[in-house]
Amino acid sequence: MRALQIEQPLRLVAAIQNVALVTVPGLLGGIAALTAMLEERRQVTPTQAGELAYQLRTILQQLKT
Repeated sequence: MRALQIEQPLRLVAAIQNVALVTVPGLLGGIAALTAMLEERRQVTPTQAGELAYQLRTILQQLKT
């Protein structure tokens, strides 16, 4: 039981670090790219929007586990 009490917070910290240091910067880069496209009055493709939605779902899934 004690090992589980130690391991669980460590897994949570690792998941948060991964999301904060790896996944979120990629998502923010994608949002910045889409924002630039919209400012240039270019159309966002369904693939580009879908990729951002996928990245967001991935972030949420990583934080749930």
